[in-house]
Amino acid sequence: MTIRARLVLEDAKAAAQELPEGQSGPRDESTIRRRLVATMALLRTVGNVLKDVDSKTSEALRRAIKEKWEQPKPLIFTEFIDGYRSAILKRYEQPEIEFDTIMGTLFPRLKVECGGLTGVSVTHLVNEAIKYWEKYLDDVERRASMYESEM
Repeated sequence: MTIRARLVLEDAKAAAQELPEGQSGPRDESTIRRRLVATMALLRTVGNVLKDVDSKTSEALRRAIKEKWEQPKPLIFTEFIDGYRSAILKRYEQPEIEFDTIMGTLFPRLKVECGGLTGVSVTHLVNEAIKYWEKYLDDVERRASMYESEM
């Protein structure tokens, strides 16, 4: 039912796997920046595709999407998915990245203030954003199924 939005989410997951974690992956800022931009664009695109494409497949799905979108959004959406997308794609403001070594493993961390998300691993935030969208899409589909049975 949320076929196109889930396709975008799968692409976001693949892009997220290209972000460095541990000793593997790129360590230069320009490569990490490009990969983060791609990942953030895809994470925010999930909602756009859900609203603009998937919502047109059925009235029940359109209703479920609209209802879900009107609910309050958690910090992972407002500050990270939407906030960073806007900062990166609208103003090309990049978060500063620092590398932290924990027990011999290299982790990129955000250095900017962002609603309590400062110092959190970039890959952790991306993984939380992916989980958010998975639950969100599951909820939309459950709602749409209820509405379809009512029609």
